[in-house]
Amino acid sequence: MKAAAKAVIKAGGDEKNFDGRWQRSVCRSRDYPAFSKAKKVTLPDRLWEEQPTFSGYVRYDNCFVAEAGEKLVLEITDAYEGVEVWVNGINLGIQIVPVYLYDISGAVKEGKNTVRIEVATTLEREQPDQTWVSETKSPTGINGVVKLWRK
Repeated sequence: MKAAAKAVIKAGGDEKNFDGRWQRSVCRSRDYPAFSKAKKVTLPDRLWEEQPTFSGYVRYDNCFVAEAGEKLVLEITDAYEGVEVWVNGINLGIQIVPVYLYDISGAVKEGKNTVRIEVATTLEREQPDQTWVSETKSPTGINGVVKLWRK
């Protein structure tokens, strides 16, 4: 028996807007899911400059309005490192390689919809010798943009 081919998700088409700026919250791995330090941000986020020694989870929340039956793709152009997405509380999975594309059509409802994106960082910033951290400034969180595309 042949396995069913997985549908290819593509970005592009008409772009749909989010409801303003993203709300970013953070939590260290051992404190998950107790996020704190909520702050409104625009993307790309520059968290690694604000908190160069932070490692753990970064959560981004936003909303958008959709019509009944609207087919949408969520695109995250770049994030550091693993990305997990929820739409209206429905988990749409984890991806570990950019560009991150999610077909969110099955989770979208008519009216206001919520989006939560969690980005898990590595523990590299918590190493005892962190002198290299200020030199490298590797990104943390969403360091690209997030777009909604009508299919």
